[in-house]
Amino acid sequence: MRIPYGFVLISGGTLRVNEYEANIVSMIFEFYMAGASLGKVVDMLYSKQISSPTGKTKWTSGWANCAIWRQDGHCPQESPSRRSVQFRYWA
Repeated sequence: MRIPYGFVLISGGTLRVNEYEANIVSMIFEFYMAGASLGKVVDMLYSKQISSPTGKTKWTSGWANCAIWRQDGHCPQESPSRRSVQFRYWA
């Protein structure tokens, strides 16, 4: 099982929130919802020297997309539009 970014595995197989990574996920989501493209999100993470989930210095747009849209640790086949997310979460 791959542990979703923003969580750590604790005893008994339970997932617990990793506060540092959860803050990064929130930052990615807020930047994207403000209108930034995935490329701009990647550039922002690189400029802040935030390593990717695999430890690389530069994120890929795929990892950024997963951080935004993952559900239960898996990336969906298609990303919902910003409009549908705004309606669902901000309305």
